[in-house]
Parts: sequence; C-alpha cells; structure tokens
Amino acid sequence: MLNALRERLENSERTTHYATLGILSGLLVGIVILAFRMALELPQTSLLPSGLLDDYESLTPVTRFVLACGSGLLLGLLLWVSGNANTRTGLVHVVDRVHNHHSIMPLRNALVQFIGGAIAIAGGQSAGREGPAIHLGAAVNSWLCRRFKLPNNSLRILVGSGVAAAIAASFNTPIAGVIFAMEVVLMEYSVAGFIPVIAAAVTGTLITHTALGSAPALAIDNLSLASLLELPLMALLGVACGFVAGLFIALQKRVTRLRHWHIVARMTLAGGITGAIAMAVPGVMGLGYDSIQLAMTGQMGLLALAMLISAKLIATSISCGLGMPIGFIGPTFVIGACLGAIFGIAASLISPEQASPIGFYALLGIGACMGATLNAPLAAIIAVIELTQSTHMILPVMLTVITANVINTDILRQPSLVSVMLTTVGSRHQMSPMRNVLQRVVVNSCMATKVSQIPPSIKASTFNALLQEDVNFFTCKVDHQWYVFERSQIKLQGTEDIDEVRPTLVFVDTPKGAHIINSNATLLEAHQTLQQHNRDILVVFNNTHPQPVGLLSRKMLNDVVDIDSGWGR
Repeated sequence: MLNALRERLENSERTTHYATLGILSGLLVGIVILAFRMALELPQTSLLPSGLLDDYESLTPVTRFVLACGSGLLLGLLLWVSGNANTRTGLVHVVDRVHNHHSIMPLRNALVQFIGGAIAIAGGQSAGREGPAIHLGAAVNSWLCRRFKLPNNSLRILVGSGVAAAIAASFNTPIAGVIFAMEVVLMEYSVAGFIPVIAAAVTGTLITHTALGSAPALAIDNLSLASLLELPLMALLGVACGFVAGLFIALQKRVTRLRHWHIVARMTLAGGITGAIAMAVPGVMGLGYDSIQLAMTGQMGLLALAMLISAKLIATSISCGLGMPIGFIGPTFVIGACLGAIFGIAASLISPEQASPIGFYALLGIGACMGATLNAPLAAIIAVIELTQSTHMILPVMLTVITANVINTDILRQPSLVSVMLTTVGSRHQMSPMRNVLQRVVVNSCMATKVSQIPPSIKASTFNALLQEDVNFFTCKVDHQWYVFERSQIKLQGTEDIDEVRPTLVFVDTPKGAHIINSNATLLEAHQTLQQHNRDILVVFNNTHPQPVGLLSRKMLNDVVDIDSGWGR
C-alpha cells in the first residue's frame, strides 16, 4: 500500500491522496500545537500571582527583571548545550529549509524550538508564539514525509501544509493559515498545492475548536466603518505603520551584527534588557494579547500606548536579532494595535460623532504592521478579517495594509524581515519558474529504466546474455566510482574462450562518470547534484533496491524544463 501511495504522490496532481495526507498532517500538527500551548500556559497560570495568562503586571518590578533575565540565561545554556547547528529556529529557519534544503527539517532543531520557545515565552520575553508554531508544524510534516519515505516533491507541499495547520491551530484562522503558507513560506500559488494545505488548515482549526472553543482570537463589538471621511486618516495610519515596520526591520538588522557573541551572553543580554524595560513597562513581557485587548477597548492612554510601542520595538528587535527562538509576528500585533489605538483616539477627538471605535483602528494597525513587516499584504488582510470574523473590515484594512507596504518597500526600500534574517544567517531564497517546475517532479517519473548493472569483471557468456536483454544502458562501479555505458559503446574483445572481460576491454569509448541519487529526489535536487559534481548523468537508486533502477541525464532534465533559460516547456 505504501509503495502504491508513493507512486501516486509522484504526480502532484493527485489531489485525493494529497488531501488525505493534508488531513493527517493537520491532525498531527494540531495536537503538537496544543501541547506547545500547554507548555506555555501551564507555567504562567501556576506561577503568576493572579493565575492569569500574560499577567506579568501582577509581579513586582524586581521579580519581572529577575524572571526575564533568568529565563534568558537558562535559554542561553540550553542553546549552548544543543550546539550551534541546532539553534536555528522559527519562521526564518523554515523558509531557509524549504528553499535551500529541499524542505528537510532536522528534528533536533524542532526539539530545541519546543523547549526553548516555551522557556522564552513563559519566562516573559517579548515574543510571539506563531514563529515556534510554524517551525513545529513544518517539522512534524517533514518527519511524517521522511518516516514513510514519500517522494520529495510531496515533502515541500506537506511542509507548507504543516505551516498552514500551525497558523490555523494557533489563531483559529484557517484561511489566513493557507494564504500565509503560500505567500510567505512556499512563495507560490498553485491549484494542486492549495488542496492539501487547505485540508491541513481545516483539520488544525477543528483540533483547536474542539479543545479551546471557536471564539475569535480578538473580540470586539460594533466593528463597522462609521464614515467614509475616515479613510484618509486610515491611510495615514498605514503610512505610520509602514514607517514603524521599517524601523522594526532596521533595528533587527543592526542587532544581528552582535550574533558573533557567545550564545549564553546574547540570551542573557536580551533577557536582561527585556527585564529592565519591564520594570517600567510590564506590558512588554509575554505575548501581549491582554495589552491588545486593552488598546482595542480604549483602556490605555496615549502615553501608555506610546511607551508600549517603544518597549516592544526595542525588546523584540534585540531578542529576535540576537537569535532567541521566538516569533516576531505577535509583537507586530501589539505594536500595530497600540499605533492604531492612537489614531482611533485622535479620530474620536477630531469628530466624536463620526469616528469608528478605537478597536476598529487598532485592528487596522495590526494588519498594516504585520503586512509591511512580512511583505505579505494578502496574508495580513485575511488574518484581520478572520481574527475579527467581520466583513466590515475588508475595505479599510485593504487600504491600510497596502499603504503600509508601499511605504516600507518603495519609500524606505526595506525588504521583508524574513529576507533580512535569511541574509544574516548567510542564506537566501531563490525563486524562478525553472525551480518551481523542477521541485514538482521526482526523478522516478522521468528516468530511463532500461538499465542493467555489471560487475567490474564478468564472464563472456554472462555478458553476451546481458546484451540480449532489452537494456539501453549498463552501469558499473569501479573503485567507488560509477560509470555508465550505452549499448553502442560495447564491444567484446577476443572470443568466447575469454574467461573474464574487464571494463577496459569491453568498452570502445571512454565511459562516462556518474553520480548517484535517490529515486524519491526532485528534479531540482538532480540538477543541483549534476552541477555540484560536474556530471552529465546520474545513477538512480531507491530505498528498497540495492541495484540501480534507472538513469537520469541532463538531456532528460531538459525535456522537462529548459534549464538554461529557466522557463518550463
């Protein structure tokens, strides 16, 4: 059954099978995300005096400092023991693995993300839980794919499904999860790719609904635009959010210059700075959803809002820039909500009778800051609509998000924060039509299968029998090097009395050196292997046969895509 499934998954258009895998992956990811949320929330409800989530305000100023600094030190020791290779985590790590490492997610990094993320967030760092959730969702599906030895073209799709399920399970936003996975992680839209991603997002949301209920993550009454005359002010909010997002990105870019410091020193410094800020602004600690709710309901004054924006900008930029295993999207929610609330208060002062609620502006700020920071306007728009479950947000949130994106990308010339952080770790994501085509097709679906292996020495009678078979190519391994021969290259020397025939006596032309590759690999992996080893042909093996099962050449690759031009045929 598994072999039959593998064969069907080689064709990315097999939507029924991919949808089934999407449901299974969504179920697993939903369970993992629930476990992660419990790891965050149980310490808070047990240790905070009020027993309420994120209520770090109930701690004394000194206790807040000690908690943040201590959790930073503990986190630094954990990352130091784990080793440098295992400390790459979060959304940036997922994007890097998808685009540069064929979507293979190391399990050790995921384990560090689970434990480290829980320590950081429960310990009061200025963080978001979506980064760890995205990493865990992607890693679960990567493990699932490799555990059942599924073809590598399905690995990328399932990692995207894991991301969608993680976002959906974290925020009760299935559509936003789908758009986020396609726009931010996979960076492409395809009909075949949507099916499993949607299935995973729906399943992940159902898991959350069953365990935690179906209430929207951000709830506020009377979400409607009071007057079209407010649209210019909302566009101005988009401008402000664009500049703040640019500042957020620029700050992190500068802080990343300190990444050569020892990991324990970096984490302790980040925790200490957050703790010091929290002594004056306790709302900087944790996820900040309580602060968002206060801002949306108009319970924070202008000074408190401005202080929280500054605190979140500084603390999150330092923590993320120094490499803490936390998310940065959640803090952009807090920053955007506070900035939007400031504009909401201004609107109520300018025209009390024709002003939309402060919460309405706060939600627009959330979408604008998220969209500009990630350069993902569609994901931000859908997220706000789903978080509020209100269609009244569509027009104003589109205006605000697009304005913020234009300011950040065209005026400030800032790339997305993901691109900045990828550059920091010496990586980048490459997108082209050629890569997209090559990633969807596996070697097994287009290789030459009429292949036979011969040993370094072979009896003439056995060799003659091989020539009678319907075989186009022969492979031979000599001194750990693979060689490939065509029938036309073969010529027996001597007579039938020759006891053995060596390759140097059998082949008229110089044999072609070859490299090996797994039949589950994508054509992109095959192309990169050919380039890396300077070969024109690959010997294909699979996981169940010790003998070669096929060949793949540059010419066969060009039959699928024109590699030189980068455009699929």
